[in-house]
Amino acid sequence: MTDMNNHRVQKFDSDGKFVTQWGSEGSGSGAFNHPCGIVADRNGFVYVADTDNHRIQKFSSDGEFVEQWGSQGSEDGEFYNPEGVAIDNGGFVYVTDIFNHRVQKFDSGGQFMTKWGAKGSGDGEFNDPDGMVIDHSGFVYVADAVNNRIQKFTDNGEFVSRWGRSSGNVEFNLPYGICVDDDVSGYVYVADTRNDRVQKFTAGGEYVNQWGGRGSEEGMFISPYDIATDSSGFIYVADSGNHRIQKFDSDGEFVLQWGERGTENGAFILPYGMTMDKDGFIYVADTGNDRIQKFTTKGEFVIQWGGRGSEDGEFISPSSVAADKNGFVFVADTGNDRIQKFSADGEYLTQWGSEEWPFDSPCGIEVGTDGFVYVTDTDNHRIQIFTSEGEFIAKWAEPGNYPGQMNYPCDLAVNADGDVYVADTYNHRIQIFKKAPFVSGQKAIIVAGGGPYPGNHLWPAIQMNANFAHRTLSYQGFTKKNIYYLSSDMALDLDNNGKPDDVYGEPTEENLRELIAKCATEDTDRLVIYLVDHGGEEVFLINGTANPPSYISASDLDKWLAQFGESIPTEVIVIYDACKSGSFLSSLTPSDDNGRIVITSTSHNEDAYFLNQGTLSFSNLFWTHIFKGHDIGDAFERTKKSLGDVTTFQNPRIRLSQDISSGICIGNCTAIRNDPPVIEGMSDSSISGVSFALLYASEVTDDDGIARVWAVILPPGYGHGLSGSTVFALPFVNLLPVGDGRYEWTYDKFNLEGIWQVVLCAKDRRGNTSAAEPAEITVTNPMRRKAVIVGGYAQSDEDKAVIRKSTNIAYNALRTQGYPDEDICFMGSDSSRNGWDMPATLRHLRNTLVSEEMRGNTLDVVLYLVGSGKSGGFYLNDMETLSAVLLDIRLDRLQDKMPGTVTVVCDGDYSGSFLHLLVPDFGKKRIVISLGIKSLGINSEAESSSRLKPAINADFSELFWDNIRNGENVRDAFLKVQDAASPFSEKMPQCLKLHENTIYTDRQRYYIENPDKLSGIL
Repeated sequence: MTDMNNHRVQKFDSDGKFVTQWGSEGSGSGAFNHPCGIVADRNGFVYVADTDNHRIQKFSSDGEFVEQWGSQGSEDGEFYNPEGVAIDNGGFVYVTDIFNHRVQKFDSGGQFMTKWGAKGSGDGEFNDPDGMVIDHSGFVYVADAVNNRIQKFTDNGEFVSRWGRSSGNVEFNLPYGICVDDDVSGYVYVADTRNDRVQKFTAGGEYVNQWGGRGSEEGMFISPYDIATDSSGFIYVADSGNHRIQKFDSDGEFVLQWGERGTENGAFILPYGMTMDKDGFIYVADTGNDRIQKFTTKGEFVIQWGGRGSEDGEFISPSSVAADKNGFVFVADTGNDRIQKFSADGEYLTQWGSEEWPFDSPCGIEVGTDGFVYVTDTDNHRIQIFTSEGEFIAKWAEPGNYPGQMNYPCDLAVNADGDVYVADTYNHRIQIFKKAPFVSGQKAIIVAGGGPYPGNHLWPAIQMNANFAHRTLSYQGFTKKNIYYLSSDMALDLDNNGKPDDVYGEPTEENLRELIAKCATEDTDRLVIYLVDHGGEEVFLINGTANPPSYISASDLDKWLAQFGESIPTEVIVIYDACKSGSFLSSLTPSDDNGRIVITSTSHNEDAYFLNQGTLSFSNLFWTHIFKGHDIGDAFERTKKSLGDVTTFQNPRIRLSQDISSGICIGNCTAIRNDPPVIEGMSDSSISGVSFALLYASEVTDDDGIARVWAVILPPGYGHGLSGSTVFALPFVNLLPVGDGRYEWTYDKFNLEGIWQVVLCAKDRRGNTSAAEPAEITVTNPMRRKAVIVGGYAQSDEDKAVIRKSTNIAYNALRTQGYPDEDICFMGSDSSRNGWDMPATLRHLRNTLVSEEMRGNTLDVVLYLVGSGKSGGFYLNDMETLSAVLLDIRLDRLQDKMPGTVTVVCDGDYSGSFLHLLVPDFGKKRIVISLGIKSLGINSEAESSSRLKPAINADFSELFWDNIRNGENVRDAFLKVQDAASPFSEKMPQCLKLHENTIYTDRQRYYIENPDKLSGIL
């Protein structure tokens, strides 16, 4: 860690025990001047942002100086107070150049690669960028300090999305005050305090307009804290930082103001609260003066009372004031943790705030049309309700950011219908509570199956969708008491209340069976069961971390539900998202007797799609519609249509005992304002003789702001067959903003002749996804992407089977990702296997690599070698060995005619020895991946094997090609293999980036080529 003010670096072990330190104040090598950022790479080198020396220094893990780069300036490679530093999986170094308002990227030796950013608040711009972090997929997250937000980029600086406190429409930064104009229009006005403005909404939360801005001129604010309206529709704002009250018409036009800083009558010190009584008088909580002042609507002073103290009629920092229809005035006496009641002339009447129903800094107060007094008990994160005499009626809420939870709520308003609007201040939002009926007997069981076992790359998508289902149920009226969540992540804190109390237990057969029985014995009117994970023919993988993995069958689930048929609720809703989930339908068939509704994400023998980390999946779409308040039937039909816009290979199904899905709700069916973005898709187009085309979306709009626009790309005749494997991703690209609501990206991998499907989508900053907009691109005579698969010599029948399986997986992965059969050369040494294009011989491989078919009109080439070998050699057959040196010569000749990248994937004995032998000629691009041992083959005496069996019986080669098949790029597919292999580090797969004759060999530093920003080997 950097010890900034002591100008040094200190090193500790994982228990916090001091190990060593280095550095002192200065500007020489190894000295520092207020170092800030620090990071270590996977080889143990330490990089330090030597901030006030405007440079980066590199050290060994023991503090030995290695090198440095940078000096003060704004040119490439220069810095002005570099502060954050991070390293990606390829070893590249990223630096936040704070006062140049940019990010710079370098290789590990300090060579400048690229930069992005400039001063500003737009997408991709910064104002003092501070820290940064890089995720496993290579995305770069930058803390844009002064802009109070996080921005996300690709590793080459392409803007992806942003989030954080903002000043956009319908966004808040510490909203302190709120009121409802019931007398005139029902509009809701919010004092958006830290954004120095007032925002106006309909009663349903639809944005209308805003006014203000930071300043002291008429119509401007400094920290407006409260707001009130009169019967004529005028708006009054407690402009606290300017120590005044301002009056506006309902459109925000300035009318008048009164007050200034002071203690005289009519003057204020930080007025925080205000209200209007039935006679049109305005009461102001003059917080800094510990008093209440009363005015006419013209700002004429009438009376004041109070004074600092804790006696009857005295105050300590009163924050809010309210008046009822009888003329009584109620004051939130914040510093005294009590409510005081007065006559309209300030005569003290009573108070409350007892040990039985105590307050902790009550800040907001309102009287409803029912005559009850509503109080924001701010530091207790709740609302309390009392009679006008202080008798306790009810309370609700707890700390957190889930619906119904609060984080220092500071004000509230109650409309004529009894709806309560709460300024949930530190959650930066407004919550609306309605007197809505709820079937309290509804229960839900969520099962996030599988778990984080090695190689389960679906787990993040599973957990994300299960968490979203939990959030949706909470928004629709469920509480923790009637949501039973089974997940391997027992430490989840979904509501941010600081407690890991949201997960009921591990996902096990026993827990699920017991929960169904538990719900049957409780007052349950409707039971919702949601299952998500890997699936198969009438089976669901409930726990992959168990040994052996645990499954439940469709018949098991049917038996558990039927066993408690007499006491189980009339309505049981089963929602199941997994491959072949439709196979459960026959066992769970609804009948008039059981009243079931069964929804599956696929038909009987189909794979399930979890595209883009699960955001484009049946689960995410279905729960989004439930979240918005749609009933089950409507949510299902909308989800089915949305999936149909993306693929024809996943067809959701619904079965029910009768036509009852329409009108049946999961929860309250409360309509929540979350409109998706509007997007105008691209027109159909054609290209010929090239492999690139412009993808675009125009007129992309959303009141909440656009977070991301992307295109999913389906090759001609796309189909993944009936593999039973979840489809994680299709090729996709993020489109970048070019102005006026238009987003573009040039996609250069249209390598297959025919009609390509392009599906455009947009997501706003609230997480809502637009309807998919499809388009077609007709491609003729494109540049081709070609592949050679070589199944080498097998020394045993077992090895033959492994090679046969591996080559088939690679072939199917390439076909899935758009490689036509005629562009894949399939050769092997196993004469018993049908389907080889030719035997695996030196002559055939040479002729293939130098043929006109391979070199002509070729975009790039993939070569996959799997089989036995020796150090520096691969056994093509029982008589011939392909040497790495000879292969290097063949590839160089190929790349003399073919300018694209060659990717070599080696799997087998001593495959690591190929890494340093396949260095390309200058100017050529090559990627070499070893899926075998970690050894470079320089001293390869030990026998190696990549046939290790992690928990779920997948060797490295199978896992790599499965990832390619499911849309991962070469880099990410390799990294996921590397992660799965981490328990077997001595057999760690290696990858070497060879690009324009640049080879990193010192200290065995190996890097991964990321040829593009796409998913898939496409």
